[in-house]
Amino acid sequence: MKGTAVCDGYAKALKLLLNKAGIWAVRVTGEGKGESHAWNLVKVDGKYFYVDATWNDPVADDKSPILAYNYLLVPESVLAKDHTWNKKGLPKASSTKFNYLYTLEDFARYQSYVYYVNDKDATLFQMKLNGSGKKQIARTSSSVVYSLKAVGDTLYFINLTDSQ
Repeated sequence: MKGTAVCDGYAKALKLLLNKAGIWAVRVTGEGKGESHAWNLVKVDGKYFYVDATWNDPVADDKSPILAYNYLLVPESVLAKDHTWNKKGLPKASSTKFNYLYTLEDFARYQSYVYYVNDKDATLFQMKLNGSGKKQIARTSSSVVYSLKAVGDTLYFINLTDSQ
């Protein structure tokens, strides 16, 4: 509310908002990368997932917003790669239903679609927010695409091959 919260404030705020929306959520504490940390366990469509709202709120060097889903609706196996906590008394979160979100590296959201680049062959793809309807949009030639952004009706990216 005051723009000064750290992870515990993020976790408490997310729990409050989700609970008010009728979504089951609890705050979880433990360690993230070896430091005290807090995040959430949520229930969506009858399954449990973890959300780390703090680590999903990255800030670019130029202060522009970055869209990140790396810690949104992840199973405990994904979260446990860099988080540790006491799982006693907590429901098991093992569903990978939303793995299409947290595996995306560089992407942009526009309306009801997510656009992303396949790093292996520099191909631009489009898919619906629910992960369905994946289709190739264009090849970006031999360009190395970075920082895909949607502004208005246009997708922009930095071509690391020629810095344009």
